[in-house]
Amino acid sequence: FCNEKRDDIYLHEYLSKKFKKNISFLIGPEGGFSVREHDLLDTYENVVSIKLNNRILRAETASILALSTYNLYNIKNCD
Repeated sequence: FCNEKRDDIYLHEYLSKKFKKNISFLIGPEGGFSVREHDLLDTYENVVSIKLNNRILRAETASILALSTYNLYNIKNCD
């Protein structure tokens, strides 16, 4: 999930190490995820907390950046 924590790994760094073709992005509401939502997401084994940028982005901008970054690594890793 796309998180605003400063200590999370960047999406592009995660994809360069562990690229998977089947991936989903969870982008929270403007104002961020609640503590309860963070705690719930942390309980799922396959959910990874990543950051997109050093700044907090609007939901629309975050989704475009996440998909653009994914597409970049999808093209680089095509067979």
